[in-house]
Amino acid sequence: MIVKTEIALKNFEFWSGAADRAKYLTNDEFNVIESHMDDLCTLR
Repeated sequence: MIVKTEIALKNFEFWSGAADRAKYLTNDEFNVIESHMDDLCTLR
């Protein structure tokens, strides 16, 4: 079974080195990154 859900990037549970970096990002920085990721996905 595959279950897909949409969550805000700031609510994603990062692991390893990504978790160490993500904990220093602000909400605004998460929003900018999420916006860029959305743009990249719509280009395909």
